[in-house]
Amino acid sequence: MHGVLSRRAVEYTVLAGLAVLCLVTASVQSPSVAVLSPRIALITAGLVVAAHLVGREQVALGSDRGSRSVLYSVQAPFVLVGATQLPVPWMLVLLLALPRNWSSWRSQLTDLSHQCITMMMAAMAYWWVLGGAQAGWAGMVTALTACSLIFVMVNAAVVSAVIWARGGPEPSQLPIWTPTGMILSVGEAGVGAVASFCLYVSPWTLVLLAPVVALLGLQASAMQAAEGASHDARTGLLNQPTFRHIVGAEIARARRHDRQVSVIMLDLDHLRELNSSFGHLAGDAAIAAVADRLREQLREEDFACRWGGEEYTVLLPDTRMADAFAVADRIRRAIASEGVPFAPGMLSVTTSAGVAELSPEDTVDSLLQRADDALYSAKEQGRNRVEVLAATSARSPSAPSTP
Repeated sequence: MHGVLSRRAVEYTVLAGLAVLCLVTASVQSPSVAVLSPRIALITAGLVVAAHLVGREQVALGSDRGSRSVLYSVQAPFVLVGATQLPVPWMLVLLLALPRNWSSWRSQLTDLSHQCITMMMAAMAYWWVLGGAQAGWAGMVTALTACSLIFVMVNAAVVSAVIWARGGPEPSQLPIWTPTGMILSVGEAGVGAVASFCLYVSPWTLVLLAPVVALLGLQASAMQAAEGASHDARTGLLNQPTFRHIVGAEIARARRHDRQVSVIMLDLDHLRELNSSFGHLAGDAAIAAVADRLREQLREEDFACRWGGEEYTVLLPDTRMADAFAVADRIRRAIASEGVPFAPGMLSVTTSAGVAELSPEDTVDSLLQRADDALYSAKEQGRNRVEVLAATSARSPSAPSTP
């Protein structure tokens, strides 16, 4: 690119550089241990075999309000065991031997660098604490606890940095920092820590690690199956059947407690032209970006759905028309102003939205239909605007088409 590294090239270079730095630092700081011994060879071979038996699986898990899925990795426990039980040369052997996605050298480099940074940092924490701790089981437990905490935090930090570097949301908005994400990360590290403690007693306990991790992976897969039945795979938002069920429940709750709900129907403008000009990957990026903006702009109690194609719906409990209009316009402005990261630059996209408030006569279908009618009106009037349609079909003033 005329002598200038692309953003992705910089990302790969920095990530690989950090991995090499951590590897060299760990090699210098590592305690003096026998690099070649039957115990080390047995543990390395056992970890590799167990990892391949379990497979390379990352299970996507999300929340019932349509947040971006978090990932449970069945490889993490093997990496942590290696960090506590192996000298640096054998750690590198383990990392190279773990099952990987061989479809892309870029994903291999990112994955390997990520695991190397996490493993070496966790190993250095383990050695440092173990060197200053009292001997015996108490010292081992203290060192494993410190190692696990460093493993969880470094892993989250690297994942957040990579996603942010690729134009994703701020680290604080990523699912890995949510309670669910942290619980899964701690669980991964906990399995590895328990396995490491068992290996401290006897290396033959390694045979128990593979079935334990496999069972955890099966449990996570069951959770993923339940998640996939209610969420859209591309955006992580609720799917249409689940959303309709929630709308019905919220309408019943609103009437029972004499409260109000509103619905926003939102559509990505000119998606077909975007696909024609930049390809379907650009369209996919735009669809995902709109979902991200929805997550950023909505409250915890709100529900977001990918209705189909380039259309989205939002349910706002305890919200009247005027406030729903303000929310819809805020979302519209955020999407128009932030754009969509897509190499080599940013794509400019806009959305149109329609808003409807629950009326005494409304059913799920009629409420959603009025929001859709308001959306159609916004499109007819030039797009990149918000229209409101009351139960009387009297249209309120719309938001001007300004960013």
